[in-house]
Amino acid sequence: MNPRFARYIEPAKAKSQLWRLGLGLMLGTVIYYAFTLSILLVGASFGLDIENALSGQAGPPETAVLLLSFLGMTFAVILVLRLLHGRDLMSVIGPDPVEARRHFIIAAVISFAISIASFALYLMAFTPNPNLPLPVWLAWLPFSLILVLIQTSAEELVFRGYIQQQLAARFASPLIWWLLPSALFGLMHYSPETYGANTWLVVIGAGLIGLVAADVTARTGNLGAAIAIHFVNNTMAILFIAPLDDLNGLALNVGSFSAVDIDAMRLALQMDIAVILVCYYIYLRIMRQRGF
Repeated sequence: MNPRFARYIEPAKAKSQLWRLGLGLMLGTVIYYAFTLSILLVGASFGLDIENALSGQAGPPETAVLLLSFLGMTFAVILVLRLLHGRDLMSVIGPDPVEARRHFIIAAVISFAISIASFALYLMAFTPNPNLPLPVWLAWLPFSLILVLIQTSAEELVFRGYIQQQLAARFASPLIWWLLPSALFGLMHYSPETYGANTWLVVIGAGLIGLVAADVTARTGNLGAAIAIHFVNNTMAILFIAPLDDLNGLALNVGSFSAVDIDAMRLALQMDIAVILVCYYIYLRIMRQRGF
């Protein structure tokens, strides 16, 4: 706890009862799934094969619709905040929009630089396969970046914004407001039917991103850095080198192995975790020099 984080969680204190958080999560889930179902039905009405987008067998339009569905998560946060807590969306982003934007830029530049450098390490172990033709990828790129920002921002608003903020307003211990949302975020990626023996490594990797995002939120007192770290991570995994069999319709390249290739998948996940830790270490060094 520090003065920046204390200021960040202040708006949540007036209505920090646990029943409000529980009801908010249930109501938000209903809103999100209703919105997602609606947008998927609209996409299907235009002939888009939405079902295959998650299996790596769809093109840019189907993947775009799936990412756009995360707007429902943002709308859910807006409505829950208004109906149950009497506050607006900016109260979970941070008290100072300029400061949040500055931290977004700092974290994005650091994360992107390290991620680009990590490609050299990745290419030493794997050879990606081309996916979209370069002109098509470039034509989609501006819209693709907006879609990934929508998806990552929505998740941060829920886990590091709403859940972490409400828990921190109620409990002083970081074992609750830091670990609990991060563990929940990791478990959201639990999919043994997809990842098999590597399932828990996927959960650990996602949980680690959650821990990093939660920590930088507490240090900076806003969601700017957390959104940036998540945005850069997902941009690399969705737009540059996507999985061979999952959400690759907007990617320039795809991996050379599928999730059922246990050894290759395990190595890739371990490399991803290493990159996250390096990014976090460098970010902390810079932020500590700046007094955070």
